[in-house]
Amino acid sequence: MWVDECGIEEKIDRPYARSQKGQRVYGETSGRRTHNRVSIIAAYIQKKLKAPFRFKGYTHAKVFEVWVEKCLTPVLVAGQIVILDNAAFHKAPSIRSKIEAAGASLLFLPPYSPDINKIEPQWAVLKARLRKERYKHHNFLKNLDQQLIKMGN
Repeated sequence: MWVDECGIEEKIDRPYARSQKGQRVYGETSGRRTHNRVSIIAAYIQKKLKAPFRFKGYTHAKVFEVWVEKCLTPVLVAGQIVILDNAAFHKAPSIRSKIEAAGASLLFLPPYSPDINKIEPQWAVLKARLRKERYKHHNFLKNLDQQLIKMGN
C-alpha cells in the first residue's frame, strides 16, 4: 500500500493555451503559497485510492498522524506493507506504532525516488481530471470529491 500527500490550488492552471497562429500566449502563476490550497492524503492499493482525506492547508506531522489513526488504520489488513516517502513527519515514532498496532509493517522509499512511488501518477491523473472538468462544475471542492470517489471505486 503506497501512501502520499498531494496539494492542489483551487485555481488550478492549465499547462497550455490557444492563440492566433504565430502569436505567443502569456500566462502568470505566482509560485507562492496561497490560502486556497487543498491537500489530500491517501493510500493506493490494487489500482484504487483508499482512505482519502481532504483538507485546506498544508500537511504536517499532526495532520498526518490524525489521518493514520482515523483513516488509514481502519482499512489496513494484517500483513500489509505501508510504503512511505522520506518526509520527516512520516518518520515519527507514533506513526510507526499506529501502523504496526494494526498488524501492518512500514517501509520507506529510498531518498529522492518519487518515480517508484506508485501513487504519484495517480496525483497527476487527478490533477488532469480537475483541469478538464473545471469549467463543468463551479464548485472546486465538490468536483474534487467526485474525482476522489471515482478513483476509489
